[in-house]
Amino acid sequence: MAEDVLYKPRQIYNGMLKNQFHDEAQKLFDDLAAATKVDQGGNKVHVNDYKAAKAVEDAFAKKVRSRKVWAGILLALSIMIAVIGVILLFLGQTWAYIVGPVLIGLGIVGIIIRVAKIRRSLKEYEKELAKLQAATKAKLDICYEDMAALNAAFDWNMPCQIMNKATDILKIDPCFTNERYQYLVDGFGYDENDNYLTSVMQVTSGSINGNPFILEKVHSCEIQPKTYTGSLVITWTVTRRDSDGHTYTSVEHETLYATIEKPAPFYDLTTRIVYGNEAAPHLTFSRYPSGASGKTDKQIENMVKAKSKALDKQEKKALKKGQNFTKMSNDEFDTLFGANDRNDEVEFRLLFTPLAQQNELDLIKNKDPYGDDFVMMKDRMITSVASSHSQHFDYSANPALFRGYDFEEMRVRFVKYCDDYIRGLYFDLAPIMAIPLYQMHQPHAYVYKEQYPQYFPYHEHEVFANGLGQDRFRPAEADASLPVMLKAMLSTKKKDYDLVQIKGTSYKTIPHTEYVAKMGRDGHTHMVPVEWTEYIEVQKDSYIGMGQVGGSNAEVYDKLGDNKEGTYFERGIASTFIGEKANDKFVMSFEKLKESIKK
Repeated sequence: MAEDVLYKPRQIYNGMLKNQFHDEAQKLFDDLAAATKVDQGGNKVHVNDYKAAKAVEDAFAKKVRSRKVWAGILLALSIMIAVIGVILLFLGQTWAYIVGPVLIGLGIVGIIIRVAKIRRSLKEYEKELAKLQAATKAKLDICYEDMAALNAAFDWNMPCQIMNKATDILKIDPCFTNERYQYLVDGFGYDENDNYLTSVMQVTSGSINGNPFILEKVHSCEIQPKTYTGSLVITWTVTRRDSDGHTYTSVEHETLYATIEKPAPFYDLTTRIVYGNEAAPHLTFSRYPSGASGKTDKQIENMVKAKSKALDKQEKKALKKGQNFTKMSNDEFDTLFGANDRNDEVEFRLLFTPLAQQNELDLIKNKDPYGDDFVMMKDRMITSVASSHSQHFDYSANPALFRGYDFEEMRVRFVKYCDDYIRGLYFDLAPIMAIPLYQMHQPHAYVYKEQYPQYFPYHEHEVFANGLGQDRFRPAEADASLPVMLKAMLSTKKKDYDLVQIKGTSYKTIPHTEYVAKMGRDGHTHMVPVEWTEYIEVQKDSYIGMGQVGGSNAEVYDKLGDNKEGTYFERGIASTFIGEKANDKFVMSFEKLKESIKK
């Protein structure tokens, strides 16, 4: 591959990698289908039979619902007619004594018809519908039987396998190891996250030409002021005089509103890339979406002119104050990429050469596939990228996402998911790959330690704790409607696994009412009630054990049998919920599972 192509991430994706990734996804699915001996023709016949039966069931169900609606209408009309007849009897008029009984009789007849005849008819309809539903389910079960072997063959990390086969530019790891984590910490200054109100939900690690990166999805909680609003309706009587001198009274109304602020937890999910590279080791900056993607050349030109004037003022102001800011010669890049808070002009220019500027603008100005939807931060040797498109995508590659009963639909869904996964990840990395210096800069030799205090970094510990289910770690007093933030604390390396303390943090909620004085138009002060919730932090410490066992998703859960409860597996790693007290009960089941997988 020519080096000049490597430095143009958007062109290389559209010109080559997009098709390679797509073809590899199709090949992987077809290989799985062949290995599991799927009868595609038979499944197609069974799926058509199921869809035909489902269509008949849905049509009949619609008919039953319609009958129930009309039955309800008839009952309501019958009751109404009977009630009107009763009311007429109390009028004391001759015609009412004639019409009233007639209406009562009609109402009673309608009720009898509804309760007796239509009810019996509806029961027959419901029995017939139940038969149709059972027949439809039986046909669906046959379709699932067709796909049982293929559904069992789906495993974690399949999009990552595709990426590794399709290109040498990116390499994705099977799991995030402690060695990779320590490399980021020791080699590039990646900070450990000790905030107990954050928890890693998903993590994927890899490298670009030897330089490490991770894709992480982090659940965070922050205590911020929350505004509560209350209201009170007041009334008062006003005496007025009309033009003739007569007095009269009227009732006035007013709704009084009051607000108060109280601390409350706010939750957020953030997906981002964290990348380590030694190039420009002192440089820091931040850039945010410019809003240029998808705009016409004329609109972009106007944006650049307006922002360029602002940069001229910033440069003059920095010069007067002796600060370090100098405009780039390329106004378009300087205004659209931004990074006006950069701390080192020399290193910034070393990083963003004319080719790098061209590549970044290519990503920013073109709306295909995502345009300028990314935030990019550099903090010395760590660069992070967070895009809008990745905030709404599930990068778990959970095998459950691919399972189904219709071979053709499953193939389309599998390939589409892999295409979307790879495209999303690739274009999160694209602003980094757009910088030639990053690609040319090989990481220094790093000597891995022979022993580490744990097998996995806290990221994986938290991923597997969340995989076991937050309810297991919920403090007894916590409000069940609120999330539990799971933080990996102390970890002890045992024989072949990590024993990890997980701190679960949530909140107990207490309702309150506060009264706020408000002046009304009646000239009086009123106390407006405002309901608010007090959040009291509660915590619970629990323990999990987790270690590498190998094997596939289907194989491991098959070996576990009835012991699935309290165990979570993905990407060759198994974890078990131990409880509130640390012990080694995980060891026996872990070793047994590991040995059974080897066999």
